[in-house]
Amino acid sequence: MAVYTELSTEEMVDLLTDYDLGMLESFAGIASGVENTNYWLQTGTGRYILTIFEKRVNQDDLPFFLDLKKHLAGKGLPVAQPVPAGDGTVLRTIRARQGAIFTFLEGREADAITSRDCAEVGQILGKLHIAGLDFPRLRENDFSVASFPEILATCVPDLEFILPGLRQELDCEIQWLAQSWPTSLPVGTIHADLFPDNLLFQDGKVGGVIDFYFACRDFLAYDLAVCISAWCFDANNQFCLSHARAMVEAYMPERSLEEGEKSAMPILLRGCCLRFTLTRLTDFFATAAATGKAKDPTEFHQRLRFFRENPALDIF
Repeated sequence: MAVYTELSTEEMVDLLTDYDLGMLESFAGIASGVENTNYWLQTGTGRYILTIFEKRVNQDDLPFFLDLKKHLAGKGLPVAQPVPAGDGTVLRTIRARQGAIFTFLEGREADAITSRDCAEVGQILGKLHIAGLDFPRLRENDFSVASFPEILATCVPDLEFILPGLRQELDCEIQWLAQSWPTSLPVGTIHADLFPDNLLFQDGKVGGVIDFYFACRDFLAYDLAVCISAWCFDANNQFCLSHARAMVEAYMPERSLEEGEKSAMPILLRGCCLRFTLTRLTDFFATAAATGKAKDPTEFHQRLRFFRENPALDIF
């Protein structure tokens, strides 16, 4: 359960005295998500979400994330907006951490992912990329290819516990990506983590895009690769080519892909699968023994192997 900072009713009531949102009627922790603490709030003026930013989020990056949400919402995208307190500011100190209240978005995660869902993902991703082109703030990708050796080092020597030979395999992949990674693809503001649990659907359409706390400036096509790797595998972790094609076909009317982006997609797919393999391994060794909450680190390792063994997929 993603409630690392537990608040009492008294603390929640005290927090709301800074806002013009009416009296607190009810609240509850939100189980989904693993990065931050989230609460659902019902007040006299409606429903809201309280997010308390936990250790992984750099507090200095919060203005970037909050301004990005306001920017995208201002472009008409279904993104939760931060709610200002009575003094006009957004951030509040809660148990020595920073927190903010956001507008509530209707919808729920997709139950069983279909090609139609993937088309919705592609369309909203293309809209997000176009809307973010004039976003003035910059933030580098904390999980770029250059960061992979350092992340891998935090997992050594425990990798053999997961799979014999895994350390050597990942090290070889890092070296290959460092030599093969493209250098001149179109860049812009990307979500970088648009997984199924970060997209809300309502009546078959996207009702909300959430969790922008890995957003950064990077290759736009890399963001599409993240979505393909996150959405286009079935319950048995088998690749669904029809899902990927539906996503790409819906993306391109919003933002046309250059030939260089298409050519680089096999490399980008391997890169994002390695990124999530490494960070999940880090989370596994840091938290799984104590809490059992870490996501399966082998899921994206298997996807990495798939894309390495199938570099000529007819996605486009």
